[in-house]
Amino acid sequence: LDSLIFKCAVGSFIEPYNYENQKWYFGKVYGGAARPDSIEVATIELPFKTSENTSAKYTKSQAKAVADSLKGVIASKQATIFELQPNYLNGRQQTDTTFWLPERGTISEIYNGLLASPDGGVYVYKATGGYIVFQVMQRTTPIAKRQFVLYDYNIAASEATLTNLKSEANA
Repeated sequence: LDSLIFKCAVGSFIEPYNYENQKWYFGKVYGGAARPDSIEVATIELPFKTSENTSAKYTKSQAKAVADSLKGVIASKQATIFELQPNYLNGRQQTDTTFWLPERGTISEIYNGLLASPDGGVYVYKATGGYIVFQVMQRTTPIAKRQFVLYDYNIAASEATLTNLKSEANA
């Protein structure tokens, strides 16, 4: 399948492919780009008060204002994200908030926002219970990727084939 998908131009159909006489696969390639597999980020989390988190320090509007302020401070290089992090751990005993986000398994909106940010750039994401300030540290070397839709269709033996097999087995 990999060779079929990368052979097809964006917008073209993926010809039917028979997988071990069990399934037919077919589909369409609808996107292609060179993208990194993962992006290293540093984060600051700013939870806001919700019915599930009544002990949060900020209201929703306060958390947004702090997130926007932090974005401006980091982007203008007045302070690094690492200098600011200890002030926003919210009682957690974390020593490192730097990690690699893989493209696969990461929310598309976050990953695409980070891709649009240059190394050293800042991206703010509004999550369900707070804001997350991301700073892009580095990214893996971009590789060719394809977006595609793939359908499968089970291959089932016909009644005639089953009857024939049963009679041959009985014989």
